[in-house]
Amino acid sequence: MTTRNTLDGKPYAENPHVAPLQCHGVTSQFDEGDFSSVVTPRCGSLLYRFAEIGKKSRGGLWALIQSVLFVCALFSPWYGACAKPVVSDVVIQQRSSRLVEVLYKLTGEKAIVTIDIQTNGVSIGKANFANAAGDINKEIDPSADNVRRITWQPWVNWPGHVIQDGSLKAVVIAHTYDAPPDYMVVDLTVSDTIRYYDSSEAVPGGVTNDVYKTTKMLFRKIPAAGVEWRMGSPAEGITAEVGRNADEVPHLVTFSSDYYMAVYETTYRQYNIICDSSYGTEAVWKTPYPPIYKSCRGTEWPEGGHTNVTGVAKKLRDKVACGFMFDLPTEAQWEFACRGGSGAAFCNGGNLTSSSATTDENAEIYAVYKGNATAVAEVGTKTPNIWNLFDMHGNYYEWCLDWYAADVSVYSTLDPKGPTKAEAEALGAGLKRVLRGGSINNNPSGLRSAFRNSRDQTVDYGKVALRLCCPVPMTSVD
Repeated sequence: MTTRNTLDGKPYAENPHVAPLQCHGVTSQFDEGDFSSVVTPRCGSLLYRFAEIGKKSRGGLWALIQSVLFVCALFSPWYGACAKPVVSDVVIQQRSSRLVEVLYKLTGEKAIVTIDIQTNGVSIGKANFANAAGDINKEIDPSADNVRRITWQPWVNWPGHVIQDGSLKAVVIAHTYDAPPDYMVVDLTVSDTIRYYDSSEAVPGGVTNDVYKTTKMLFRKIPAAGVEWRMGSPAEGITAEVGRNADEVPHLVTFSSDYYMAVYETTYRQYNIICDSSYGTEAVWKTPYPPIYKSCRGTEWPEGGHTNVTGVAKKLRDKVACGFMFDLPTEAQWEFACRGGSGAAFCNGGNLTSSSATTDENAEIYAVYKGNATAVAEVGTKTPNIWNLFDMHGNYYEWCLDWYAADVSVYSTLDPKGPTKAEAEALGAGLKRVLRGGSINNNPSGLRSAFRNSRDQTVDYGKVALRLCCPVPMTSVD
C-alpha cells in the first residue's frame, strides 16, 4: 500500500515532529501557511532533511512564506536500488490576483506528481482543489534546474475561506510507477494525454461524469499485489454458495502486482473514437459496444502475452502513444476486481436464497438483468462496487483473456493466465474464451461473482462487451 511516511516512519498525520509552521501577520482571503513535500514510499529506507525558505512581508506582489521540506528516499525493486524521485525546494506564492502557486523541483527518477492541500493537518477535500493545473496529476521528468509550477484558483472550488496563522499546507507527492495513484484518466481524443488522481473525489467532475463514458476512459487501480484470495465459490457444507456450478472450483490465487481496471465497460462512443469508426447512433453512444473477442485484442493469448496484440487494445495503445499495455483482464483479474474484497455471491457480501430465483435484492442494487430490464442500459446506471467499478454484475457479459477450462485450479496460482490453446483443446470442451459478469438475459444466479460462461472467439454474440485493463507498473511494450 502507498503510504506517506515521515522521518520516524509514522503516518504523516500522526507525527508530532512535522507540525505546521506559523506565518504571523498574514490574514486574508485564502492566505498562505507552511508547505511541505512528501515522496510516496513503497518500500525501503528513508532519508530526510529540512529546508527553510525565507519569509517576506505581504507588501509586494508575492507573499513568500516559510516552508518545511521533507523528503523520503524510495527503494523500488522495479526500478533498481538507486531509484528515488525526490521533491525539493517547495515554495508557496500568492499573486495579488489571488492565484496560488506551488513551486517545486523533482530530481532522481521520473514520477507521477499529485498534491494535497491541508489545514491543521487535515485535507480540505480533493474536490476543493480539483482545478489545480500545471505540473500536477501527470508524469514529470526530473531536472535539477527546472522549477515545476502548480497553480490553483481557490475562489472557484473553495470560496469564502480565510486562512490565518499559517495553518495551510500543500503536500506534494511523487508516485513511482509501481505505486501510481488510484485513478488514471486516458483522453481518447488527444495523443499521450494521461492524468492521475489520488481518489474518486479528485477525479474532475466525479467518476459518474458522462465524459468518462464518451471521450475519456477512467481506470481504477485494483490493490491486488501480494493478496492471496479464494477464486471460485464455496462447494460444500453450510457455506456452499447457492446457485453455484461445478466449474467454479474454489482455489487460492495470488497476484504479484496491482493493475488498473476500467470503471466502465467500453461504450459505443469510446469504441468509435479508438477505432475511428461510426457504429450506432447517438442514442446508444453511452451503452456498451459488443465486439467479438478477436476484435478486442487478437487471438494470441496466452502464447503471445500482452505484446502480440491487435484490435481495440492495439489501437488504443497507438492512439494514446504512452506504451502502456492496455488489454483485456485475465479471468482471475476480472473476478478479483468484481468481488471488491467480498467472498460472497455479490460484491456487497450478499448471497442468493434460491438458485432458481428470477429476482434478487442484491441484483436490483448492482445489475441490469433479466429481472429488471429488457434491453441493455447506459453504463453506470446501477451502484458500483467498493472500487467504483460499474456493471460488473449484469448489463452485458465481458470478455476475459483466458481459454475456458472447467477446472482452472490445476493451473498456476500466481498471476494465472488460464490454459494454453493446446491444453484447452486437450480438455475437449471446445476452444472458447471465458465470459464473466452475466447479462440482461441472466437470472440472478448468472450474475454472481464466480459465475463462468464461454463463447467462441470469432462469433458475434451481440451481448458481450469489453472492459480494458492495464498492468501496474505500466510497462512499455517497446
